[in-house]
Amino acid sequence: MENQTQPQTTSADDGKTIAIVSYLTVIGFIAAIIMHGNNKTSLGAYHLRQMLLLIVIGVGLGIISWIPFLGWLVWIVGFFGILVLWVFGLIAAANGEEKPMPLLGEKAQEWFATKSSTPSQTLTKPFKSHDLKGFLLSMCLHTCLKKTFKRPA
Repeated sequence: MENQTQPQTTSADDGKTIAIVSYLTVIGFIAAIIMHGNNKTSLGAYHLRQMLLLIVIGVGLGIISWIPFLGWLVWIVGFFGILVLWVFGLIAAANGEEKPMPLLGEKAQEWFATKSSTPSQTLTKPFKSHDLKGFLLSMCLHTCLKKTFKRPA
């Protein structure tokens, strides 16, 4: 009987997994946040911030799409723009690179990075997932309460 050993996963593999999973819909993003909470890597944090920007833009486009005609046009153009940025981000995550998405990638790192004493640490220091979890939880709670206590028209 041969002695079979399981390959050891390294933190780079785990960071790459988190980075890829973060691009798989909003549910994948939430799963990646939970995975990142257990094993913080700069690659995982980098791509979580990139995808968070795409989610925020998507929500903004969804709100704009309520405007007839002009909002619909903006939504269609924005959707294809998000799709292109998503593909760039997913390819970078699959390659294990901390490569920013075109146009807005650097801004995502600035806007969603944790506070630190020096600017160079801001982009490489992983963010605390419980901060984002709290934010997402408060947004869900706000939405539920808003729908529950909606004023009759």
